[in-house]
Parts: sequence; C-alpha cells; structure tokens
Amino acid sequence: MSTEYENGIGGTVNMAMFGLGRIGKVHLQNLLDQEDVCIRYLVDVTAVQGDLHHLVRKYRLAETTMVLSTEEADVVFKDPCIDAVLICTPSTFHEETTKKALQAGKHVFCEKPLALTQQGVRSCYDAARKSGKNLLCAFNRRFDPDLTRIHKMKEDGELGRLRSVTVLSLDKHVPISYIKTSGGIYVDSCVHMLDYVCWFIGERPLSVYVCGSNTSAYADDYEASDDHDITNIVLTFPSGVLANIMAGREVTYGYDQHFQVLGSKKMAISKTYRKSEVETWDANGCVDDNLVESFIERWSSSYARIVRHFIDVVHGREDCMVSAEECIQSLELAKLCEDSVRTGKVVSVATRAQT
Repeated sequence: MSTEYENGIGGTVNMAMFGLGRIGKVHLQNLLDQEDVCIRYLVDVTAVQGDLHHLVRKYRLAETTMVLSTEEADVVFKDPCIDAVLICTPSTFHEETTKKALQAGKHVFCEKPLALTQQGVRSCYDAARKSGKNLLCAFNRRFDPDLTRIHKMKEDGELGRLRSVTVLSLDKHVPISYIKTSGGIYVDSCVHMLDYVCWFIGERPLSVYVCGSNTSAYADDYEASDDHDITNIVLTFPSGVLANIMAGREVTYGYDQHFQVLGSKKMAISKTYRKSEVETWDANGCVDDNLVESFIERWSSSYARIVRHFIDVVHGREDCMVSAEECIQSLELAKLCEDSVRTGKVVSVATRAQT
C-alpha cells in the first residue's frame, strides 16, 4: 500500500466483496461507480460461481477481478494489496468473516447484523480496535436523503421539542429459506429502525414493549421458524419522546415505508415511495398499484451514499458515522424486543450499555 494512501491523501482503494446476492449486487454497482475503487475479488459459495463470472463479463472486470469460492477466501486475507472488504453474506457468516478481515489488516464494511449476539458484536469491534482499521456496520437509513433532511430539521430546532416518532416498515414476501437463516424479524429487520430511531432522537431508551403475531398466508412457516410476520414495538425515552415501530412481512401491495416525527412546532413526514405520481381512476375510484416493489428501490440513494461514506472513511476523509456503542445498542435492543414479545412484559433498558 502506498504512503499516499496511508496518509489518506488519495490513491485507489483495492477491495474484495463477500456475497453477491441481492444487496451484494447493489453494492457492487455502487462500488463500480466510484473512480477511486478497484474491485479485486468476488467471493461466494461454489454454487453461484457461474453468476459471479457473469458479473465479471457484464461489467468487463476480467483484467482486474478474480472470482473465488468461500473455501478460497484466505487468498483475500493474505493479499497485502487489499485495503478493504465488503461483506454481504448471510447473517450467520458476518462475524467470522469480519474478524478474519480485520485481523488481516483490512477495513471492513459489513451488512447488519455484525453478529447474532451482543458478545459477537463486541468481539468484532475489539478486533477493529486491535487492528487499527475501520469497521462500518451498514445502517443505511442514516444516509437516506429524506430522513437526513428531517434529521437536519430536528437538529436546527425547526420541529421544536420532539414528542413522538412513528415508523411503518412493511415488506413483501420473503422466502422461507431466508427467514430460517436471518436471525428473526427483530435482529434482521427491526434492528434498522431501532438504530435509526435512537440515532434520530439522540437518546438511549428507557423501556421496550413488543407485541408480535403471525397472521399472513405464511403464518405456519413463521411459527415453525419461531419468528413473527408482524410486530409492534413501543420505546420510551428519557426526554418523554414516544417511538412506535410497526414492522411486517408478507404484505401484498408493495414495499411500504413511512417515517413521521411530531414536534411541538411542526410535524415532518417521509411518505411511502411510489414508482410515479400518476394516478389511474375508473368507475370504482382510484386504482393505486404504484408502490415500489422492494427495499432496493426505496433505499437506493442511501446505499450509494453509505458506500461512498465508507470509501471516504478508508481514505481518512471522514469519521465513521456508526460507532461501536451504537451498533452494540441496536442489537441489544433487538434482543430486548425478543424478551418482551416472549414474556408479554415491558422490559427496562439498562442505563448504560456494556461494551
């Protein structure tokens, strides 16, 4: 690695990607849009090697990029030219891959969750601290343009005193094969909202109360996986702010995301995204089938912005926006949600997170 790069002045960031599923392909495209990034390795299970080679041909990467199976991953860790690793594998593999990359002296961008246990998350950040490298957990909602605008309104005092925050997050069908390995709706999905709400309010919650149910067409599959297809989370905060998060899967009409903040002066809303603002009407009224279909469409701008942020962090131009304490807290709250829904009780949040 050049002295110029070490000083954070410039140069090319040489990267390896682990996992090229739906979100991996999104991040690949965003990395390819960066002039100061070179993708050296694509790593995934042997069964999808054909797909990886197709990506190499599609993006004309043959001269720069090598395809590896997960069994060959040590090639990446041993390569001194690799500056950073981006991890988009299934959640169960995040912790191991993150630690190996950090121990090998690579910066790491990892999809959430970093690990499926609080101790696992702590050990990942311990590895980052020991290696002196950056670790960014991809809580992309902090980088969404609409939510960023509302956050700035809050910071500038335009909203007045915060009173309540409401989040609606409803997803379409999720393959049961994914549900079985995701870690559950609280760790896999709600953790995004828990992170953003706490970051937005700027406080650690006092309590968590959760109700969960299985009422979709796939309810039996969720029951068998000890998971929920719809849930409601209520958080209380020291300043008196109330937060309500409703998250669900298996909705039939589109990917529905809504964020609403009530302040003493104003209310701000980020509405559900639509493919267009055109409405179709007939004798029965408005025919509305215009919602975006997936999380990829809704959060595309935030994905591009968080990848750029990571590259700037690697260069030394920006500080990492997601801290170890915040990442640990998000998983802690997800686990408390599981405790609350299991016991049916309000769960108190410890005054200080153990780090």
